[in-house]
Amino acid sequence: MALPIENICPITLLKVIRKAFVKLFYNRLSTALAAQNVRKGGNFAGLPGGTCRDPIITLESIIHDANHNNSPLWILSQDISKAFDSVNLTMLKFALERIRLPATAITLILSLFMNRSNRVFTAHGETSSYRVRIGIDQGEVISPLLWVIYIDPLLTVLKNEMLDPYVLRSPSLTSTDTVSIPDISINNLVFMDDSTLISSSKARLEHMLSITEEFYSLNNTSANHQKYVLISNSLPLTTTSAVLPVKFHLSLSSLNDIPSIFVTPLSITSSFRFLGVWFNIKGSRDFVKRQITSECNSFATTLHPAKLSAKQVVYLYNSVLIPKLEYRMQVTHLSASDCYAATRSVRSLVKHKANFSRSLPNPILYLSQALGLINLSSHLIQCHVNNLFLMANSSTPFIQRLFIYRLMLIQFRFLIPISPLTVDDWSLWSNMNIFKCDYIACTIASMVSTPFCLQHAHFSSAFPDLTLPGHTPLYSCMSPHVFKACLKVLRKRHLYYLSQLIAPSGSHLISWTAYRTAYIAQLEDKRGRSLPHK
Repeated sequence: MALPIENICPITLLKVIRKAFVKLFYNRLSTALAAQNVRKGGNFAGLPGGTCRDPIITLESIIHDANHNNSPLWILSQDISKAFDSVNLTMLKFALERIRLPATAITLILSLFMNRSNRVFTAHGETSSYRVRIGIDQGEVISPLLWVIYIDPLLTVLKNEMLDPYVLRSPSLTSTDTVSIPDISINNLVFMDDSTLISSSKARLEHMLSITEEFYSLNNTSANHQKYVLISNSLPLTTTSAVLPVKFHLSLSSLNDIPSIFVTPLSITSSFRFLGVWFNIKGSRDFVKRQITSECNSFATTLHPAKLSAKQVVYLYNSVLIPKLEYRMQVTHLSASDCYAATRSVRSLVKHKANFSRSLPNPILYLSQALGLINLSSHLIQCHVNNLFLMANSSTPFIQRLFIYRLMLIQFRFLIPISPLTVDDWSLWSNMNIFKCDYIACTIASMVSTPFCLQHAHFSSAFPDLTLPGHTPLYSCMSPHVFKACLKVLRKRHLYYLSQLIAPSGSHLISWTAYRTAYIAQLEDKRGRSLPHK
């Protein structure tokens, strides 16, 4: 029986009012900080528009570049113990003053975390209340933004003292390139409290570790050295299976009294996790393939004895497992056959729950008019293409430059004289190992089978024209076998067009000796123009 409205006494929870007020304050503050570009350290989180997709594709680009150029790469993932709980309110005040926040706003923010008391619920009842002296609440709406502001001084110092970072250099598409694309220098990737240091040498990584140790000591932040993860392609190969710890020498100061730390590196064949996505220093996809298969098998094993209908199993697969697989495979392309093999156990489970014959053709399960099971391969193509669109149209200058770099790298490696976004047929390169290891190239190739396309007109005016002058691309007038066999030689000479091998009169092909002589003369002329004048 419903009670009359006049007999109902509503109860107002103060915590709800507080959260609503703090949310309103956060919306105003975060919008202002984003508009004024207050953060200088490069944390990818905390403000509107922040996404973990950007640091993930950045790390994939770094690993891809290191494998392509055989460049030394050191990656160290740090572990900060109880990041929010270790925030010192006095240091937080200094960090807020650093970005010139009004005094009234600073007082309001600090009042949220002062004069607080907590109690712990145990199996034997509640404990006595105790006063909370430091830290911010992890469940508070504004806490992520405060942590980003709190850690920004450290990231700013690391950015300003960028010694020997990993540098992504755009390749010279021709021997007489006049278009210069700025290099992309990266020495750290941070998303909230997930901090990863990146360098081209062990010595510079030690320098960054010394800076971070001083900051952690100054701010009463605890770093768990035992949980640091080190990955490098520059470590000496051992004759035994044991991996020896690497010693990092730190600079001693009034803030740092730790002379050195030891970190046991992962083997070059092992995979590591960054923001929930698995990577391998050599770009191998085998671990991700095994992981996806294991997830599907575990899903099927768990639901097999459960009293669920086929539609319920399909719903759980589409709504729970598919998003999980989608996230973990953000920068990994698997073939249709690999996806088909990985999801075999799920298809068998659905047929069992629906009392279908095991010989029933699998495409029937994917029909929207039937059970509507999501095809993993088709779904991943949609997700990769969507991520490519987001990367191409990113409002972040850093991601825009990264996108241009990846396109130019594809042009150089595959000898494509036009923008890779305009290539209609990738069958010539699809069987090459260098193609299968290039996430962006695979995504662009998969976009050909969709009704979507990216055009130069959709980009900003700062986007360079990637079309090279000439006519009759070599890949269109050579047999696939010959083109693949000569790819390295042609790439070394920056040969894209047949017109580059034809005499100026157009009457005949020039000899290889004559071309080499002209090519060397061009290089010497280019070096002479680049030398400073006395």
